[in-house]
Amino acid sequence: GLLWFGRPGPTQMAERHLRAAAPLAINGRMFVLGEGMANRVGVGENSIMAFDAYNGLQLWERKIRGALRVSVTHDAGNSAVNADSLFVAVGDECLRFDAATGATRLTYKLPPAADAAPRLWGYVAVVGDLLYGTRTARGRTADCVFALDLATGNVRWKHEAKDIGHGSIAIGDGRLYFAAPGVSDAQRAEALGDQVRELHRMGDAERAALLKKLNDAAVYRVVALDAATGNRLWEKPVEVTGASGGANWCSLGAIYNRDVLLLFGVFLD
Repeated sequence: GLLWFGRPGPTQMAERHLRAAAPLAINGRMFVLGEGMANRVGVGENSIMAFDAYNGLQLWERKIRGALRVSVTHDAGNSAVNADSLFVAVGDECLRFDAATGATRLTYKLPPAADAAPRLWGYVAVVGDLLYGTRTARGRTADCVFALDLATGNVRWKHEAKDIGHGSIAIGDGRLYFAAPGVSDAQRAEALGDQVRELHRMGDAERAALLKKLNDAAVYRVVALDAATGNRLWEKPVEVTGASGGANWCSLGAIYNRDVLLLFGVFLD
């Protein structure tokens, strides 16, 4: 049955069409990133709130400018939790809050880019003693994925690549996966090989239709890294037509579970 209802309520939550991240819960606490009352009077601060998950009692609240991220259906969510801390990416940093008190325990710095141009912290995840993140200039894709030591903030490893899709990042069983475009001609031929081999069996009309489809096909590199070291384990070209773009714009998403990596399209209505 119903345990409790009440705050934060709609006045402190982002409007649903903005597509903000869902609350996070662990160890009897629920964490909510919202607009905050100050935001509604023009101050521009967002609210990070913690509640007792069993009775709804508010445990603490912090006002942090820029803490609320929207459009997370096509960008990375900016929060993660572990047993004792909440992690929130704000600008080019990731803030670590004590789960019980809301006190700031540590501020993690974004590894700088070679061109020294400003970047933002994109993706956030915590697994074991590592904090994972991405470096991004435009939100939906990144130019670097990295892992920091949770205790010190030191860089354990980083992997530079172009157009890493934030939605395509998944971590599981000691591996980090991501997908990115920019395949070679040989990789494209490998991904589309079975369809190409069907061409000689078709009539002219069918062949022309398939050739157009192959010409327009989207092929991405799916990469698996060792999550502890960043070493590349394998790379495979995969056709993701219909799940990576088009008239109804969508971005590529990924889910990992039980040794299966699933790629799918996140469509924008």
